[in-house]
Amino acid sequence: FYAGRFANASGGLTLMVVQPTEERIQALRILMGGDFWVLSANYGRAELLDLQAAVESLMADGFYGVHTTYVDVVLNRVIIGVDDNSEEICASIAGALREKGFSDAHMFLIRQEERAQLN
Repeated sequence: FYAGRFANASGGLTLMVVQPTEERIQALRILMGGDFWVLSANYGRAELLDLQAAVESLMADGFYGVHTTYVDVVLNRVIIGVDDNSEEICASIAGALREKGFSDAHMFLIRQEERAQLN
């Protein structure tokens, strides 16, 4: 049920929790030993890391210019950086991920990003 954490605009800690019940929040308070804000998340960290691993396998295959992937805790999805985010490419990536068992397109965001240049 844990989805991630980040420092919020007030400088405090915010935890993302799937279905944040009182029991889950209390368990996290005991584990963390402090106070924090809680936001509801759709996907747990383990789910997102599994999806990220699937995207990395596409990267290893040179699939459609996929060159970056990371979990964005605030957005609660996996970001997929591509050379070209045309509708055709995005549909192909979504199809490849469906074949790997990830049918929820809200779990990821495909966006065009420039590759880092090494000098």
